[in-house]
Amino acid sequence: EGTTRIEPSAFENCSSLERVTIPDSVTSIGDDAFYYCRSLASVTIGDGVTSIEGGAFYGCSSLAEIQLPNSIPAVEEYAFYECAAISDVYYGGTEEEWNQITIGTSNDYLTSATIHYNYGASEPVMKPVSLTMSLDGYIGLNVYMELSEDVVADEGSYMRFVVAGKE
Repeated sequence: EGTTRIEPSAFENCSSLERVTIPDSVTSIGDDAFYYCRSLASVTIGDGVTSIEGGAFYGCSSLAEIQLPNSIPAVEEYAFYECAAISDVYYGGTEEEWNQITIGTSNDYLTSATIHYNYGASEPVMKPVSLTMSLDGYIGLNVYMELSEDVVADEGSYMRFVVAGKE
């Protein structure tokens, strides 16, 4: 925390780096910042990042999973060049917002990955539909829930309802 920029070539050729979480305080990832970090498999980019500069992850051949916030307006050319392992991009915005991002040339592995939209969105939205009350004092509330794609796709997901402190 407190760092606002990852400088150009800051972690260049760092062979032991496997996972990176860039905090929300960072606003830009410099040119070639993670250049040829061949063991890097997963990157989580914080909500503060608004700039991914050219070659930032160039040659990260093990990079398979990227989490991108919807704060990114552009990805410069060659930012994800030679990153053939990219299979999944978890994007914090909508498909429409994704399509508005300017993605520079030679980022084909990024654009051909499976994009998961609205990743990390807030809790499921519950909207009251109807309220019922029985003669014996029980109150029923019917709700409509909007679930994100990630909640629906997660086989381990479950829901618990708490009313007035009791399950």
